[in-house]
Amino acid sequence: MKSFLKPSVAALLAMSLTLAISANAEKKEKGEGKAKAEASATAKVKALPYAGTLSAKTADSVTVKQKTAEKTFAVTADTKITKDGKPAKLDDAVVGEPVGLSYIDNAGKLEAKSIRLGAKPAKPAGEKKEKAEKKAE
Repeated sequence: MKSFLKPSVAALLAMSLTLAISANAEKKEKGEGKAKAEASATAKVKALPYAGTLSAKTADSVTVKQKTAEKTFAVTADTKITKDGKPAKLDDAVVGEPVGLSYIDNAGKLEAKSIRLGAKPAKPAGEKKEKAEKKAE
């Protein structure tokens, strides 16, 4: 009977150890899968364009008016602001000037990712010609 007990206990111990390791690996995979899903969900958020006339600004927001609509966007530390192709600050914005921006909808809060102050820069003449030649090919 003693000879039967030792191998049985050893086998049970080995099985419980294997199950514990397997369960831990599954938890890790689920945790990694969840983290990957969350990361891909945030990566899938695509910035949307919006352009119009700056109708108001505060220290942390801008309001842009189009012909039929007006939207207010939060300006964060991550918002990239440019004017005449150069880095700018929100203080450089002038109410009434044209603006273009890209934004994301973060749980109902519109957050500006980038803001272009002033008129849209004209493309160099050579760039238009190159695009036309590529289409012809």
